[in-house]
Amino acid sequence: MKKEEMIIALEIMMKDMKSILINLSINLKNFTLPDSKIMNQLSGDIIKSGYLWVFHIHEHEYRDLKRTKGLLSEEVWNRYFTWKWSDDTREMKMLRDDIKNLRSVWHVSQRPEIFCKGKIKEYLKAKKSIERAERKLSDSKSKV
Repeated sequence: MKKEEMIIALEIMMKDMKSILINLSINLKNFTLPDSKIMNQLSGDIIKSGYLWVFHIHEHEYRDLKRTKGLLSEEVWNRYFTWKWSDDTREMKMLRDDIKNLRSVWHVSQRPEIFCKGKIKEYLKAKKSIERAERKLSDSKSKV
């Protein structure tokens, strides 16, 4: 898969997951992609690692969560969330387990670089210094 295709697929999967995750109060603070200008400067490996991580979440934990949410209408879920006794229902137990599984994958210490602003800044800084060094080297060779 090409770099551009991975970026588009990443954006689609994240948009698909966003509404349910916000609805369930899952913190999306560390789940934002850099803007398109920065994304185009990143290497294919960085984008690929982010894509694979999001793809895994989308196809496993999120799919399970979405399937559980699909068992009942939104109106019934809203009632379940307001009534204390509903915590004992089969659906609420399933939903709690699915949220727990998603959060365990979500809050990993090994988050892909694409979601770490500090690592992206370091990468871009190193990339610029390498480009400058290559330009100086090519300039010095052309003078000879």
